[in-house]
Amino acid sequence: MYYSYGNYEAFARPKKPENVENKSAYLIGSGLASLAAACF
Repeated sequence: MYYSYGNYEAFARPKKPENVENKSAYLIGSGLASLAAACF
């Protein structure tokens, strides 16, 4: 968890963009960035 002087950042969650459920992403390659993106 991220701690700062104010604790707002720890609980702030951005809104979902519109139509995000209808989109998909393709992960190309087996590099570290691709594997990290697969976790999210």
